[in-house]
Amino acid sequence: MDLTSDAIVTSVTNVGKRFATLRACAALLGATLHRLEDGRYLLARWGLSRELDTLDDAAALLDRMGGGR
Repeated sequence: MDLTSDAIVTSVTNVGKRFATLRACAALLGATLHRLEDGRYLLARWGLSRELDTLDDAAALLDRMGGGR
């Protein structure tokens, strides 16, 4: 069993789940969260948007907006 490839799949799956969770939190706040082609994220609400480098950055901004993780 190649543990390296299993770890990569697990890591990608966890990122996908975390993105989906944060996207749902954003939706509850009336915002949208998008993954950009370059791997960064875009969070938008009320005609305003912010580009974010990581999901941690997105989670921190959602926390400031009143949403949970």
